[in-house]
Amino acid sequence: MNMDMNITKPGPKNLVTKSNQLIEAKYKLGLSELRIVLLLASFIHPDANEFETYKISIKDFNSWLGLKGKPKYQELEKITDDLQKKIFKIRTPQETITTSWLSSVVYHHGEGTVQLRFDPLLKPYLLELKQNFTSYYIQNVINLKSLYSVRIYELLKQYEKIGKRTFLLEELRDILGIADQYPAYGNFKQKVLNVAQKELEKKSDISFDFKEVKQGRAVHKIMFTIKPNQNVIETLPPISPSNNDMDIKDIIDIPTEDMIRAADDVAEIQKLALSLGFNVSNKMVGNWIKYGKEFVMEVMESTRYNDKINNHIPYISKLLLEKSKEADTVKIDPEEVMIAKFIFDQSPKKAALKIESLPDWMIEPKAIGKFQEVMAKEEAEQLWIKKKDYIMNEIRKNQKAAMDAYYPSKR
Repeated sequence: MNMDMNITKPGPKNLVTKSNQLIEAKYKLGLSELRIVLLLASFIHPDANEFETYKISIKDFNSWLGLKGKPKYQELEKITDDLQKKIFKIRTPQETITTSWLSSVVYHHGEGTVQLRFDPLLKPYLLELKQNFTSYYIQNVINLKSLYSVRIYELLKQYEKIGKRTFLLEELRDILGIADQYPAYGNFKQKVLNVAQKELEKKSDISFDFKEVKQGRAVHKIMFTIKPNQNVIETLPPISPSNNDMDIKDIIDIPTEDMIRAADDVAEIQKLALSLGFNVSNKMVGNWIKYGKEFVMEVMESTRYNDKINNHIPYISKLLLEKSKEADTVKIDPEEVMIAKFIFDQSPKKAALKIESLPDWMIEPKAIGKFQEVMAKEEAEQLWIKKKDYIMNEIRKNQKAAMDAYYPSKR
């Protein structure tokens, strides 16, 4: 090891930049171990294409880890030894990578320094990131006392521009590495969610509210609303937009769970295309899906009984563009998307001689149940009251079109 290398100083204004894959990876570290990872990440130069070995004074290292009193090599070595032993997995549709965090740790007892280096398998997730990454100043997590507060901060910072993020409860537990801890939701809420909410409000540049979405009596999902924390933001310099430029169209490229869901969305659109009598390539679906899967499927479904279409693909491409301009944005109202999906699910998918028309009181529980996937029960009930007439009219209109299509002379 090079004993003459410069000592790197931790700084609260250092920038941490991670790929979204790494942010969403499922792992469990102690708070001191997580702080080491963040410390090294904050040292990486934006233009670096290889990991460096960073030398840190033992005094700074001890202080950064939040350890009190005179630095004790034995205590520090145990922390770094434990971190080196911990492996975790990063999953993509193409591969599963099993790696450790550090490739080497060297303590120089005579000069009071320690040298650390990231494992080279982490290069794609920390170096030369051009898209699907999240950046933040390390000052936002430096004083957080709960490791879950740090992880939740990163998961929400990733979606800061969108303003909302929803997790299945079990999915969130898995990402945080506590699938078997706090089995009672009340304990999870008290020890993890409430603590993170209070800490972020006091110490970071974002804060959040959350709602519980229940399935039966059990909490099934957590819906986060992400807000800028103005009191803290004023103390921080702005991050360049290029460092955290994640907008709606990037969502389908988010790796791991979201990336897998994106592949499922493509398959679902292709399946609908086959039911309409044509094939569509992955590339074309990729062009379409920037408008949102539900919007695309709604537009496709609107062509089902139009026998004047010679070539569905250019027709639908043009229709998507026109309808998105009419809406003046591709950021579709999530409530309207959800309603359109419900109408689609309740409408016939092929021509039929006779279709039983269900009364609204039979449709109501299905609609409220669907709406509760993304909102509280009271909100779902209010949305049904507000949109009941529209939903029932659209379903009946689609049923009539399906029966009319059964007889070619009626087209």
